Amino acid sequence: MDSNTQDTPSSASPAPSTPPAPPNGAGPRPPSRTRMWIDFGPLVVFLVTNFIFKDAFIATGALMAAVLIAVIASLKIEHKIPPMTLFTAIAVGIFGGLTIWMQDEEFIKIKLTIINVLFGVVLLGGVAMGHSFLKSLLGQSLALSDEAWRSLTVRYALFFLATAGINEIVRRQVDWDTYVNFKVFGVLGLTVIFSLTQAPFLNRHIQRSGGGGTGSGSSPQI
Repeated sequence: MDSNTQDTPSSASPAPSTPPAPPNGAGPRPPSRTRMWIDFGPLVVFLVTNFIFKDAFIATGALMAAVLIAVIASLKIEHKIPPMTLFTAIAVGIFGGLTIWMQDEEFIKIKLTIINVLFGVVLLGGVAMGHSFLKSLLGQSLALSDEAWRSLTVRYALFFLATAGINEIVRRQVDWDTYVNFKVFGVLGLTVIFSLTQAPFLNRHIQRSGGGGTGSGSSPQI
């Protein structure tokens, strides 16, 4: 008696699984084009105005107007004013106003020194009290351990203080047009280079899968 054999159906290929979404905080989010214009637009206006008019006070007035427009644009488009944008606007308003009122370009020059010293001191003070203000600003974009945040904060604090020192040397030695080029290209270049040098540190310490970062007992890598 022949046994009835049933053909075994070929096993269907499993449906391709959806690739896992990248873990939250796996890396910094690139700034939007709008945010880049808000951040760098006033600097471009400052440079172009000074190039056209060759006048420190006209360029400073244009910078103040551009910063005000940037604040309004940030509020209208993003419905918020980031702390750094607000702080910069206040500083430009104070030192720019003094520059025009006193007809002395040294006020707008020294603004960079005072702002960077304040940033450096505040960041180091926060670390001394066990708090990372850098984490408060960037914590939603970068997933780092508390130790890594502490180390990154110290690095940026020292960079701000070094930039303040460099600005003091340059502003005392060069004329206005040379200083404008230093402020726009030199300081921006230093900032970009410094930020790029932090990439290996971030790659080592970014928490990619919710796991722990660096060991809690090791000292900050500075």
